[in-house]
Amino acid sequence: MLLGTASIDITPPVGTPMAGSLRPRASVGIDDPLMCKAMVLSTGETRVALVTLDLIAWTRRRSDEPRAVIAAQAGIPPEHVLINCSHTHSGPYTDESIDLSGSLDEAYLARVKTAIGEAVCRAAADLKPVAVGTVKTSFGGVGQNRRFLRPDGGAINAWLARPDEGGLPLAGPNDEDLMAWVFFNDGKPTATLWNYTMHVNTHFGTSFSADYPGRVAASLQEEFGAGFFSLFLPGTCGDINNIVSFEQVHRRLSEAMGKVVRRATPGDCDALGAMWKEVRLGVRDREPFQEAEIRDKWPDCLDVFENEDRLLKADPQDDVITVVQAIRIGDGAIAATPGETFAQLGLDIKQRSPYAMTAVGELCNDIVGYIPTLEGFRQGGYETFRSRWARVAPGSGEALVDELVEMLERI
Repeated sequence: MLLGTASIDITPPVGTPMAGSLRPRASVGIDDPLMCKAMVLSTGETRVALVTLDLIAWTRRRSDEPRAVIAAQAGIPPEHVLINCSHTHSGPYTDESIDLSGSLDEAYLARVKTAIGEAVCRAAADLKPVAVGTVKTSFGGVGQNRRFLRPDGGAINAWLARPDEGGLPLAGPNDEDLMAWVFFNDGKPTATLWNYTMHVNTHFGTSFSADYPGRVAASLQEEFGAGFFSLFLPGTCGDINNIVSFEQVHRRLSEAMGKVVRRATPGDCDALGAMWKEVRLGVRDREPFQEAEIRDKWPDCLDVFENEDRLLKADPQDDVITVVQAIRIGDGAIAATPGETFAQLGLDIKQRSPYAMTAVGELCNDIVGYIPTLEGFRQGGYETFRSRWARVAPGSGEALVDELVEMLERI
């Protein structure tokens, strides 16, 4: 197998409004640069590109132009290109559907589109022979399901719970799988593609930051050399948050990933493949406004959701068309979902996958908002408060699981 990598800085100017909360906040500095990273894998006949952006989300329609550039200049078909966002909450707004600042910077978005195409083409032009090892382990103690289950069966989010609700049972599972592909050149580890399931909002301040994936990448470079390349793929963490500080998260994960890389051994499986499929999901645009539940659970943001209700009802849709993707790399596979997916859905894919190591990634190739389970919809809570970022119909998540399992079986 051949591997090429490239990175481009996409940090916006200080002062740009920051995404990741229901109230916009102005950026005042840069704690870590935001990067566009690309990894190209090739077996000669097949090429696959994986791109990760240190951004909160990236839509399919803004990927069409970079995919065309990649196809024309690097010879990689669009369905073999995965474009993912880390979902850092310490970056800028990137789409109208999540822009609460009213000041989306189209010039900046054009810069990101250019960076995607350029990074992949650079990586494709610098392919080197590698051997691939896979590692799957368990790493806990830094995150958990962020939804508590009230006695009435309803869910309340951890940051909205009353002091007396801290001891409530969790409304859903956690996923503590830490898994990675480690790439070797002449027996030396030179790159990793890793997957972990926890919301990338542990930094959350007023300075731009790539959050824990960026700090882990820096730590791995310190240990394995300045040229060591790290690409992070977020797991299905739509309902998983950190329970320890940012410093503790990135230090513990850096130590864990260092052990993962040291544990990996070069393998001889060069299998590589990718599939892509359009899917149609129903939406909830015409549903009644959930005023009573929002007043009960998040009254301070009632005005935000009232505005979302007006926007959806003013221009209701019947469905959304998005994409799912499956990629095989050596002995492992990736199942890619297009939204903030609940952890149980990722666990379901892993349990049904024919691969012993299946990394399930969210916010890949599109952003359709939260994708709860059917049980999550019944429980309610923030992720089900209807809005432009929480509009897909109940059952969408289970349908995506079925599609992706079938694709994994076929690749």
